[in-house]
This record gives sequence, structure tokens and C-alpha cells, in this order.
Amino acid sequence: LHFDGTAWSAVTPPAGALGPLRAVWGSGAGDVFAVGGALALHFDGTSWSKITITTTSEPLTSIWGRGPNDIYVGTAYGNLFRFGGSSWQPVPSTLSDVRQIYGDATTTYAVGRFGGIARNDGSAWVKVEGGTGNDLQGIWSSGSRLWVVGSGGAILTHEKP
Repeated sequence: LHFDGTAWSAVTPPAGALGPLRAVWGSGAGDVFAVGGALALHFDGTSWSKITITTTSEPLTSIWGRGPNDIYVGTAYGNLFRFGGSSWQPVPSTLSDVRQIYGDATTTYAVGRFGGIARNDGSAWVKVEGGTGNDLQGIWSSGSRLWVVGSGGAILTHEKP
């Protein structure tokens, strides 16, 4: 769907781009990505096209970026892929799956199943102890405070390092 400021209208996806989309992120109106299942799409401001992030059939679950040349995609198998300006590259992860990715100017976080939280300060992904075994679904921060939510009503908060 597309909202033009007045009303919503249907947007035609590329041929064969059927399936559930789980996450969307964009650096601007002419640079929007959507992922879900084995499907990854990019909107260039005019139309949507299919893109390849990984050659495996890993279900894509999440996407977040710092800008058009620093984007992360997570998978249901715990893998991460990063776009650094020219191509998507695999990035080692500490999670068994990735439900959501979020970050700020210097640090990126990812959350997943069994209380999985990972942090990357630009050098490597490291496990962060969250104190729960609940599946974690969402993450957001404001200032120095990080918020994580998940199954069973889990709400975690943490002061960023």
C-alpha cells in the first residue's frame, strides 16, 4: 500500500513477488527495502524490484540500516547480511534467529529467540545477557536507554554502554 497524503492505494509488486513480507526499512522515499521469507524487494522511488541478499533459502525476517550504504538483514537461522555500498556480505552472528535489528549512529543491536540479544559496535557481534529465555521480538532505543520486548510479556530495559 502507498499513502499519497490523502488516501491509500495498492502498489503492484514485481512479477512473482508473492509471499509474506515481515519487515521494511528505507533511507528515503527512493530507497526502500522489504523482506520476508525468501523474498527481498527494493523500491527505487518509481517501482519495486526483486533483489538477491543471499543465495540460500533462509527466511529473511528483519532489516535495518544506518544509511543507504550500511544496511543489515537478519534471517530465521540467526544469520546476518550487511550491505556496505556495493554488495551483500554474510556477517557472523551470536543468535539462533534474528527477529529484529535496530541501532543508532555507532551501535547495532539484534534480538531473537530464547532471549537472544546481540550488539555490534563496529568491530564484531557479541552476545548481551538479557536475563530471560523468552523469545524477543522488538527493540528500540532513545538516548542511552534500550528497550526490548518479547513473548510472555517480556519487557527489558538496559542502559547502553
